Amino acid sequence: MPGNKDLLSTQTAGIKQHTLQKQALILREHQKNFYFKLKKFENAIKNGELLVLLDIPMDRIGEITQKIIKHHPNAEFEGIEQIFSLSY
Repeated sequence: MPGNKDLLSTQTAGIKQHTLQKQALILREHQKNFYFKLKKFENAIKNGELLVLLDIPMDRIGEITQKIIKHHPNAEFEGIEQIFSLSY
């Protein structure tokens, strides 16, 4: 039955498209939230301060924090945020 194969292909394509649309919405929402989080640092940046964002493994946070403090004792840490991951 040739019609069944076409139907299955159409359904699979529809599922993939829906998944991609959902992931695009999640990504857009994350970008919007990220923009608003960065907004609070805007004045400090305009005044010449530096904003450094690091993407490091959770198990190395202590080690890397100590290295930063050693070389930049005036550095201020604002916190840790786990980044979401898209599941495929």
